[in-house]
Amino acid sequence: LLGSDINGQSEEIIKEALEGKRVEILIEMPASSEGIDIYVDKVKKIDFGDYSNRIKNSGVALYPGDVVMITKIKKKSKHIEFQLAGGGYGTFGDDNDYVIALQIPKSAREEELEALLNDNKKNSEERSKLERELKDLQRDRRIEQDKANREAEMQSEIKKSRLQEKRRGAGSRFNIRFDYKLGREELTVARIEEALKGYVNFYPGTSDQATSNPNLAVSEHKKQFEKGISMKEALGIMGIPTNLSTNTECGLEKTTCTFEKVNQLVEAIFIEKILVKYTVSSR
Repeated sequence: LLGSDINGQSEEIIKEALEGKRVEILIEMPASSEGIDIYVDKVKKIDFGDYSNRIKNSGVALYPGDVVMITKIKKKSKHIEFQLAGGGYGTFGDDNDYVIALQIPKSAREEELEALLNDNKKNSEERSKLERELKDLQRDRRIEQDKANREAEMQSEIKKSRLQEKRRGAGSRFNIRFDYKLGREELTVARIEEALKGYVNFYPGTSDQATSNPNLAVSEHKKQFEKGISMKEALGIMGIPTNLSTNTECGLEKTTCTFEKVNQLVEAIFIEKILVKYTVSSR
């Protein structure tokens, strides 16, 4: 059925022909359900500004050379969803990537002191004593709040890193977009293959499509050095660090590694052996 010239096929036939089939990816795909928009009726099929932003915001889920399953084909009013390896992170029910800090409330004594200081009958000596006690309690509360804020920030970084790992495992999608409402004649396997030519190889193991778009960048590594990868993966990419130190913050293991490259120094911070931050500087 693949490559058929049938003039229009039902959605059920398309799904039967394509869903479950394994294809080869020829372009880096965003780790989100936004995926990549393919504009069939435009000379420039991809808006690379949008594409770049999606990669930057969500990272990469699928790399050139990955062979994955088509998990869903879905016809909409003016586009066809071509979902791969799950369709991308960000569908209903997926988690967010932030932790809200616990707000430290005023103690009963702090509120009592504020009420007492509103009593104008207190003499200056009594007021001074009450004000000193109140300032001490306010300072202690600020310290506790700062600690809660730092812990929430660290937990957010950990959550972001773990969610990045989830995003990479949730696949991606192509949205094949038309300038008009889709009729039966647009819904064919051949039309979908043509729309995705240069971005998807429907026949893994052959090179005819893989070489049809010379402008596609091929990654050097399937796993890139980016937030969310494990320490083991990072060492596999960067090699043995020149410096490594470990300590504990907020009950969590923090490891700092320094990698020396030809003209660069890379400092990487891992929380619980997950990369949460890195900086690159010239040597």
